[in-house]
Amino acid sequence: MNNRQRHEMILEQTHLSSVQKWSCPTCGQSLLVIWLPRFMTVIRKAGDKAALHALGNYQRRGSGHFMTLDKARSAL
Repeated sequence: MNNRQRHEMILEQTHLSSVQKWSCPTCGQSLLVIWLPRFMTVIRKAGDKAALHALGNYQRRGSGHFMTLDKARSAL
C-alpha cells in the first residue's frame, strides 16, 4: 500500500489549444497538461515532490473519477 500523501489538483483553465492549466491548492504545484496528440505535462511550479498528485478527469470525460498523473500517462 502506498503511504504517500494524496493531493487533488484543480483545473484552473482550458486554453483554446486544449492545453489545461492545473494547480494544487495544498502545496502550490502548478502544471500544464497536454492530452493529445501525445500526453505531456509541463511543471510550471514545483510543489511537494513526495505527494501523489491526482487530476480529476471528469472535466475531460464526464466520469467523476480521479486519476493520478502516472495513470494518465499510461492511459493514452
